[in-house]
Amino acid sequence: MRTLGEAADFVVKRLAEIGFDKFHRFAKMRQALGGPGQVIEPDDSRFAAAREAIRDMRLMEFCLDRLCGAVDEVALRKKLGTAIGDPVSPTEIPKRSAAGRNAQAELFVAAICQAAAMTPRFVEPDLVVCVGDADHAIAVKRPCTGPALAKRIQEGIEQIRRSNLPGVVVVDATLLCNRGNQELRATSRWLRWMKRPLTGSGPRRAATLANGKPRCAVSSLSRLCFRFTFCTIVPAQTGG
Repeated sequence: MRTLGEAADFVVKRLAEIGFDKFHRFAKMRQALGGPGQVIEPDDSRFAAAREAIRDMRLMEFCLDRLCGAVDEVALRKKLGTAIGDPVSPTEIPKRSAAGRNAQAELFVAAICQAAAMTPRFVEPDLVVCVGDADHAIAVKRPCTGPALAKRIQEGIEQIRRSNLPGVVVVDATLLCNRGNQELRATSRWLRWMKRPLTGSGPRRAATLANGKPRCAVSSLSRLCFRFTFCTIVPAQTGG
Protein backbone atom coordinates (compact mmCIF):
# COMPACT_ATOMS: atom_id res chain seq x y z
CA MET A 1 0.00 0.00 0.00
CA ARG A 2 1.31 3.42 -0.91
CA THR A 3 1.89 6.10 1.69
CA LEU A 4 -0.20 9.25 1.29
CA GLY A 5 2.74 11.03 -0.33
CA GLU A 6 3.32 8.13 -2.70
CA ALA A 7 -0.38 8.04 -3.54
CA ALA A 8 -0.32 11.78 -4.27
CA ASP A 9 2.72 11.39 -6.53
CA PHE A 10 1.01 8.49 -8.32
CA VAL A 11 -2.17 10.50 -8.92
CA VAL A 12 -0.38 13.59 -10.26
CA LYS A 13 1.94 11.51 -12.46
CA ARG A 14 -0.88 9.37 -13.86
CA LEU A 15 -3.00 12.45 -14.62
CA ALA A 16 -0.01 13.99 -16.42
CA GLU A 17 0.42 10.80 -18.47
CA ILE A 18 -3.24 11.02 -19.47
CA GLY A 19 -2.60 14.56 -20.67
CA PHE A 20 -3.54 16.94 -17.85
CA ASP A 21 -1.26 19.78 -16.79
CA LYS A 22 -0.08 20.36 -13.23
CA PHE A 23 -2.38 23.24 -12.35
CA HIS A 24 -5.43 21.20 -11.29
CA ARG A 25 -6.64 20.73 -7.72
CA PHE A 26 -4.83 17.42 -7.20
CA ALA A 27 -1.51 19.07 -8.07
CA LYS A 28 -2.32 21.83 -5.57
CA MET A 29 -3.10 19.26 -2.89
CA ARG A 30 0.14 17.43 -3.62
CA GLN A 31 2.07 20.66 -3.19
CA ALA A 32 0.30 21.31 0.10
CA LEU A 33 1.33 17.92 1.51
CA GLY A 34 5.01 18.85 1.36
CA GLY A 35 7.85 16.37 1.71
CA PRO A 36 8.19 13.11 3.67
CA GLY A 37 7.85 13.54 7.42
CA GLN A 38 6.78 17.17 7.19
CA VAL A 39 4.26 18.21 9.84
CA ILE A 40 1.62 20.68 8.70
CA GLU A 41 0.14 22.52 11.66
CA PRO A 42 -3.51 23.72 11.75
CA ASP A 43 -2.39 27.36 11.47
CA ASP A 44 -0.41 26.61 8.28
CA SER A 45 -2.00 28.08 5.14
CA ARG A 46 -1.65 24.65 3.50
CA PHE A 47 -3.53 22.81 6.23
CA ALA A 48 -6.99 22.85 4.62
CA ALA A 49 -5.68 21.60 1.27
CA ALA A 50 -3.56 18.93 2.94
CA ARG A 51 -6.55 17.73 4.97
CA GLU A 52 -8.65 17.53 1.82
CA ALA A 53 -5.88 15.49 0.20
CA ILE A 54 -6.19 12.77 2.84
CA ARG A 55 -9.60 11.91 1.41
CA ASP A 56 -9.50 12.92 -2.24
CA MET A 57 -6.01 11.62 -3.05
CA ARG A 58 -6.92 8.19 -1.73
CA LEU A 59 -10.19 8.27 -3.63
CA MET A 60 -8.56 9.28 -6.93
CA GLU A 61 -5.76 6.76 -6.38
CA PHE A 62 -8.41 4.04 -6.14
CA CYS A 63 -10.19 5.32 -9.25
CA LEU A 64 -7.04 5.50 -11.38
CA ASP A 65 -5.79 2.12 -10.18
CA ARG A 66 -9.07 0.44 -11.11
CA LEU A 67 -10.17 2.30 -14.22
CA CYS A 68 -7.05 3.06 -16.27
CA GLY A 69 -6.78 0.44 -18.97
CA ALA A 70 -10.09 -1.13 -17.96
CA VAL A 71 -12.68 1.30 -19.38
CA ASP A 72 -13.01 3.37 -22.54
CA GLU A 73 -10.07 5.79 -22.57
CA VAL A 74 -11.92 8.67 -24.25
CA ALA A 75 -14.84 8.51 -21.81
CA LEU A 76 -12.47 8.21 -18.83
CA ARG A 77 -10.37 11.19 -19.92
CA LYS A 78 -13.48 13.31 -20.34
CA LYS A 79 -14.74 12.36 -16.88
CA LEU A 80 -11.34 12.97 -15.28
CA GLY A 81 -11.05 16.35 -16.98
CA THR A 82 -14.29 17.41 -15.35
CA ALA A 83 -13.36 15.92 -11.96
CA ILE A 84 -10.06 17.77 -11.56
CA GLY A 85 -11.47 21.20 -12.42
CA ASP A 86 -13.12 21.99 -9.07
CA PRO A 87 -11.53 24.13 -6.33
CA VAL A 88 -9.61 22.22 -3.66
CA SER A 89 -12.28 22.80 -1.03
CA PRO A 90 -15.83 21.62 -1.86
CA THR A 91 -17.22 24.51 0.21
CA GLU A 92 -15.77 26.96 -2.34
CA ILE A 93 -17.90 25.52 -5.14
CA PRO A 94 -20.92 27.68 -6.05
CA LYS A 95 -24.29 26.01 -5.68
CA ARG A 96 -25.42 24.17 -8.83
CA SER A 97 -21.85 24.24 -10.16
CA ALA A 98 -20.37 21.10 -8.62
CA ALA A 99 -19.65 19.31 -11.90
CA GLY A 100 -16.16 18.28 -10.75
CA ARG A 101 -17.21 16.62 -7.51
CA ASN A 102 -20.18 15.04 -9.31
CA ALA A 103 -17.83 13.51 -11.86
CA GLN A 104 -15.55 12.35 -9.04
CA ALA A 105 -18.48 10.55 -7.40
CA GLU A 106 -19.27 8.84 -10.71
CA LEU A 107 -15.63 7.77 -11.07
CA PHE A 108 -15.67 6.39 -7.53
CA VAL A 109 -18.79 4.30 -8.18
CA ALA A 110 -17.33 3.12 -11.50
CA ALA A 111 -14.11 2.07 -9.76
CA ILE A 112 -16.06 0.08 -7.17
CA CYS A 113 -17.99 -1.64 -9.95
CA GLN A 114 -14.79 -2.39 -11.86
CA ALA A 115 -13.28 -3.89 -8.71
CA ALA A 116 -16.31 -6.19 -8.63
CA ALA A 117 -15.75 -7.18 -12.30
CA MET A 118 -18.95 -5.45 -13.43
CA THR A 119 -17.32 -3.78 -16.49
CA PRO A 120 -18.68 -0.22 -16.04
CA ARG A 121 -19.35 2.04 -19.03
CA PHE A 122 -19.78 5.82 -18.84
CA VAL A 123 -23.14 6.09 -20.59
CA GLU A 124 -26.57 7.37 -19.62
CA PRO A 125 -27.85 7.72 -17.00
CA ASP A 126 -24.30 7.87 -15.56
CA LEU A 127 -23.04 4.29 -15.71
CA VAL A 128 -24.14 0.97 -17.13
CA VAL A 129 -22.67 -2.17 -15.59
CA CYS A 130 -22.99 -5.87 -16.34
CA VAL A 131 -24.36 -8.12 -13.60
CA GLY A 132 -24.35 -11.72 -14.72
CA ASP A 133 -25.45 -11.50 -18.33
CA ALA A 134 -27.66 -8.43 -17.90
CA ASP A 135 -26.97 -4.70 -18.08
CA HIS A 136 -27.98 -2.50 -15.14
CA ALA A 137 -28.09 1.30 -15.08
CA ILE A 138 -26.62 3.46 -12.31
CA ALA A 139 -27.50 7.09 -11.63
CA VAL A 140 -25.17 8.88 -9.20
CA LYS A 141 -26.47 11.85 -7.19
CA ARG A 142 -24.81 14.30 -4.76
CA PRO A 143 -27.53 16.34 -3.01
CA CYS A 144 -26.21 19.05 -0.70
CA THR A 145 -29.45 19.90 1.13
CA GLY A 146 -32.22 17.92 2.74
CA PRO A 147 -34.95 19.27 0.42
CA ALA A 148 -32.87 18.26 -2.60
CA LEU A 149 -32.44 14.65 -1.46
CA ALA A 150 -35.85 13.29 -2.51
CA LYS A 151 -35.77 15.37 -5.70
CA ARG A 152 -32.39 14.01 -6.78
CA ILE A 153 -33.40 10.42 -6.03
CA GLN A 154 -36.56 10.84 -8.09
CA GLU A 155 -34.52 12.34 -10.93
CA GLY A 156 -32.26 9.30 -10.84
CA ILE A 157 -35.22 6.91 -10.86
CA GLU A 158 -36.67 8.65 -13.91
CA GLN A 159 -33.29 8.53 -15.68
CA ILE A 160 -33.03 4.80 -15.08
CA ARG A 161 -36.58 4.18 -16.24
CA ARG A 162 -35.84 6.03 -19.49
CA SER A 163 -32.91 3.70 -20.05
CA ASN A 164 -35.30 0.70 -20.03
CA LEU A 165 -32.92 -1.11 -17.68
CA PRO A 166 -33.18 -2.14 -14.05
CA GLY A 167 -30.81 -0.12 -11.94
CA VAL A 168 -29.69 1.67 -8.83
CA VAL A 169 -29.61 5.29 -7.74
CA VAL A 170 -26.42 5.77 -5.73
CA VAL A 171 -26.46 8.83 -3.47
CA ASP A 172 -23.23 10.36 -2.19
CA ALA A 173 -24.55 12.15 0.90
CA THR A 174 -21.13 13.26 2.18
CA LEU A 175 -21.80 16.97 1.74
CA LEU A 176 -25.39 16.58 2.89
CA CYS A 177 -24.18 15.04 6.16
CA ASN A 178 -21.31 17.52 6.56
CA ARG A 179 -22.24 20.81 4.90
CA GLY A 180 -19.27 22.69 6.29
CA ASN A 181 -16.75 19.99 5.32
CA GLN A 182 -15.63 19.85 8.94
CA GLU A 183 -13.53 17.21 10.66
CA LEU A 184 -15.68 14.43 12.12
CA ARG A 185 -14.58 12.87 15.38
CA ALA A 186 -14.76 9.09 15.16
CA THR A 187 -16.10 7.37 18.27
CA SER A 188 -14.76 4.01 19.38
CA ARG A 189 -18.09 2.44 18.35
CA TRP A 190 -17.74 3.88 14.84
CA LEU A 191 -14.17 2.63 14.55
CA ARG A 192 -15.24 -0.87 15.60
CA TRP A 193 -17.92 -0.82 12.91
CA MET A 194 -15.40 0.34 10.32
CA LYS A 195 -13.17 -2.64 11.08
CA ARG A 196 -15.91 -5.23 10.71
CA PRO A 197 -15.71 -7.41 7.58
CA LEU A 198 -18.25 -6.91 4.80
CA THR A 199 -20.30 -9.93 5.80
CA GLY A 200 -23.56 -10.65 7.54
CA SER A 201 -27.13 -9.98 6.60
CA GLY A 202 -29.40 -6.98 6.43
CA PRO A 203 -28.78 -3.58 4.85
CA ARG A 204 -25.05 -3.60 5.67
CA ARG A 205 -24.58 -6.34 3.12
CA ALA A 206 -27.09 -5.60 0.39
CA ALA A 207 -30.36 -3.95 -0.48
CA THR A 208 -33.34 -6.03 -1.55
CA LEU A 209 -36.68 -5.28 -3.09
CA ALA A 210 -39.81 -5.23 -0.97
CA ASN A 211 -43.01 -5.94 -2.91
CA GLY A 212 -41.40 -4.70 -6.11
CA LYS A 213 -40.92 -1.16 -4.76
CA PRO A 214 -37.63 0.77 -4.59
CA ARG A 215 -36.05 0.46 -1.17
CA CYS A 216 -33.16 2.38 0.37
CA ALA A 217 -30.27 0.79 2.21
CA VAL A 218 -26.93 1.94 3.56
CA SER A 219 -24.05 0.65 1.50
CA SER A 220 -21.02 -0.85 3.22
CA LEU A 221 -18.94 0.56 0.36
CA SER A 222 -19.23 3.96 2.00
CA ARG A 223 -16.43 2.95 4.36
CA LEU A 224 -13.79 3.68 1.73
CA CYS A 225 -12.55 7.25 2.23
CA PHE A 226 -15.19 7.81 4.94
CA ARG A 227 -17.87 8.69 2.41
CA PHE A 228 -21.57 8.49 3.26
CA THR A 229 -23.33 6.52 0.54
CA PHE A 230 -26.66 4.80 0.12
CA CYS A 231 -28.67 3.50 -2.77
CA THR A 232 -32.20 3.08 -4.09
CA ILE A 233 -32.95 0.05 -6.24
CA VAL A 234 -35.13 0.61 -9.29
CA PRO A 235 -36.72 -2.61 -10.63
CA ALA A 236 -37.12 -3.24 -14.32
CA GLN A 237 -40.30 -1.95 -15.91
CA THR A 238 -42.87 -4.59 -16.74
CA GLY A 239 -45.81 -4.36 -19.07
CA GLY A 240 -47.77 -1.38 -20.16
